[in-house]
Parts: sequence; structure tokens; C-alpha cells
Amino acid sequence: MIQLFHVTKIYQDSDAPALSDVSLSVEKSEFVFLTGPSGAGKTTLLRLLYGADVCTRGQILMAGRNLQNASRDVVTQVRRDVGVVFQDFKLIATRTVFDNVGLALEVRGLRRVEVETRVKAVLNEVGLIHRAHAMPRRLSGGEQQRVALARALVSNPRILICDEPTGNLDHALSLEVMGILEKAAMRGAAVVCATHDEGLLRQHKHRVLALDRGRLVSDRRGAFDRAADLVSG
Repeated sequence: MIQLFHVTKIYQDSDAPALSDVSLSVEKSEFVFLTGPSGAGKTTLLRLLYGADVCTRGQILMAGRNLQNASRDVVTQVRRDVGVVFQDFKLIATRTVFDNVGLALEVRGLRRVEVETRVKAVLNEVGLIHRAHAMPRRLSGGEQQRVALARALVSNPRILICDEPTGNLDHALSLEVMGILEKAAMRGAAVVCATHDEGLLRQHKHRVLALDRGRLVSDRRGAFDRAADLVSG
């Protein structure tokens, strides 16, 4: 579902590559943690995956489509297959929770009745159906995070990209969000979840990709005991 071949990203104002010769793959229904210290390249990698940036060298295939030198139409098609949970939420302040979640479906031309059905279902899944008509400014940080998650899930994406999806949540809500993400993987989505949370890495025995200074330094599958080693690279 996701394939990277010798991907390097160099920004013009930087002396060192943000990513250097990264190769990896993530399959359908696979849940993968992406970790590493600050500045390791996690955000850069996520931006490449959802088409917000392009790599300097290498190839990136998302759901079989090559993003390198892709046309605008191809990038648009890829983005329709990808749900993104941003760390800073990116909710539209002038729209209700319901409208924020349903906007992507409306843009695709779905009938209003189908939009309502799908939005209500996903808001119920994240525990926010009672806040459907609230404005984002009236929500707590944790509620805004769950709205962002609902917006990413409502289109039933083939690929789900999450940047610190539990960063603003307490332990109980973090477990709920992780359960929702794991269900998305069980339904067939390839899930990539960036996190600094060592507790998540210990409690959830998924594959862990660790970056350090732009390089992929560890790729571990299954249970492990020393999550801190992965975070430190």
C-alpha cells in the first residue's frame, strides 16, 4: 500500500538532508508506529506520504500510484485514498463539527443523506455525536483531536496517516483513539502513526519504524521491551 525506494529529501535552506536513503513498505491492514527524536524526519516523511511535499530523490508509491513528478490529478487521486490526522488539527473555525467532518464527502459529490449517515456514524465511533453542532472553539483540545480523527476516517481511507494522534489526550482517551485506529487497520487501512509516546510503543505491539537524523535506523516487528531505545535512535 505504501512503498518508499531510497527516498531522500533535502530542503534548500538546510545543510543536512531531512531524510536520507529511506526505503520501507507498509502493507494493507498493517499498523505501524513511526518514532524518533525531535528533528529525526518524522514530519517530513508524513508530508511526503500525503503529497504535501515531494522527495528530492527516490520513488514513493501510494496505493500503486507514483508520487514522484506526479500530475495534479494523480496527487488528487492519491489524497482521496489517504486520511490525515494533523497534530494541529486544522479544523475550519467557522464550520460546525458536523460540517468539518462531512466536508470531504461533500466535495466528492455524495448525496446529503449519505453524508449525514456517514458523518453521524463516525462521530458516534469517536464519542462526539453529542457535539455535532458545536463550533471548534467550543471544544476542548481532546475533542478537537477526535474531530480531526473523525474527519480522517469518514471517507474510509485505504491509507491513514496520523501525526501524534494521542498527544492532547489523557490515558483513557488515548486508549480509545488507539482502538479506533486499530479497527481502521482491521478494516483494511494501512496505518502510519507518528508518536513520541513511549507508553503507546510498549502497550501496543505493532511494528515500529525509528528515524534518527533522517535515516531509518530501526524496523522492529512484534513485542519489544525497551521502547526508549527506539525513541533515542
